[in-house]
Formats: sequence, structure tokens, C-alpha cells
Amino acid sequence: MKNEMNLEKIPYVKIILFAVLFSFIFTELFVLIGKEKVIDAKITHVDIENEDSDEIYDKIWKMWDFFGSASMHRSEVLEEEKKNYEFYAPTDERLFSEVFMDPEKFYENRKNGTLNNKILFEISMLMEKCTRLRDEKKINVLSFEYKGEEIRFPIGLGITR
Repeated sequence: MKNEMNLEKIPYVKIILFAVLFSFIFTELFVLIGKEKVIDAKITHVDIENEDSDEIYDKIWKMWDFFGSASMHRSEVLEEEKKNYEFYAPTDERLFSEVFMDPEKFYENRKNGTLNNKILFEISMLMEKCTRLRDEKKINVLSFEYKGEEIRFPIGLGITR
């Protein structure tokens, strides 16, 4: 009788094992398909040796501060945020791409999710290091393409000459 009970349980065990195996394979496939693409980025150096570095770093600090606070905004405050952006908008195309310099383009990308809160937070974290690790001779600039837009902004690498 004891052997008969074990035999009766085997089909259920097989079904349960099959379900677990199927869910594991499906989950792995979903994770592989859903992964972000690898971004091809480059770091360049902008020479600022003969310029007013205090003014340049002040503008970078303002953008860092703005991106950090904007990364916490909900979508319903984007119009209010847009009014303030014209004051902060960078003007140095060596350091920032057009997506940051043109307020209309910036907010178009905020609305469509290209520059969502998570992306702005990550950008602000990279820029924060640039404001702390000042180099009076050069600024490191990270540039890459993301969702069809060129993204370029200053970063700190902790490497100085």
C-alpha cells in the first residue's frame, strides 16, 4: 500500500517540476530580452586652462543641482520645472549636448521618457563628482547616444594630472 501511494504522487511531482522548470526558463528569457543595450560611450577632455574655471564650475554646479532636484519631480510639475530651466540651461557646447542646451528639446525628452527621473539622477551623480574633483586645466566629458539623442555632460573621474 505504501508503494502505491508513492506511485500516485509521481505524476503530481512531475507536473510541479515541469511548472517550476518552465517558469525558470521563461523568467530567464524575459530577463535576457528586457535588458538594456550596451551604450557605446566615450570620454573626452575639454581644455580650460586659459579660462575662468570658477565660472565654468559654477555653471556645472547649477546644472548638477538642477538635475538632482528635477530627478525627484513628478510628471505633473514638468511645466513648472520648464520655467526654471531657462535660467539654468547651459551654453557651453563643449560640455553639454543640444539636448541640455535647448530648453524645448530638454522638455520634449523629459516628457517622452528619454530623460526620465532615473536617467537624470544618474547624470547628476556623475556630474557631482566633477564639481568636487575640480581640475583647473581640463574637464572630462562623457558622450554617448541614447534613444536617438546625443547625450554629453561633464563628469569627474578622480583622475588629475
